[in-house]
Amino acid sequence: MGRAVPFVQADIFTTRAFAGNPAGAVLDADGLDEAEMGRIAAEMRLAGTCFVARATKAGAMYRLIYRSPTREIPYSGHTTLGGVHALLEAGRLGPGEALFDTAVGLLPATVGPGRLGAVAGLGYGLAVFALLNRAMRRVDAGALG
Repeated sequence: MGRAVPFVQADIFTTRAFAGNPAGAVLDADGLDEAEMGRIAAEMRLAGTCFVARATKAGAMYRLIYRSPTREIPYSGHTTLGGVHALLEAGRLGPGEALFDTAVGLLPATVGPGRLGAVAGLGYGLAVFALLNRAMRRVDAGALG
């Protein structure tokens, strides 16, 4: 594939750049196959990369696919927050309630402003906040081989 896909790296659980728990997110992941997602995740070398695609389940806003550098994983909280951050930054998600399509089912989230940055509360009994420092990059999925 020879198209560029937006990539965001966010520092989660921190107020400082280059601290916290880094997570990656690829917007516009529709059309990327398993091998391409694997190459992108391996190239980024982050514990988790979230691939944001069109939802496949009714009621969900987006589908979130999680990858480590070596395999697809069913769920990752900090990687979800990286995906939420990328959507916020791109203007594709605003404050309020959101519902995401994931491999483990529908994931409810509440997104809003916080004292130190954007706050996201995730379902499954998790209440976490993510501060969203980031470095923007564009990745040419076709160039990864």
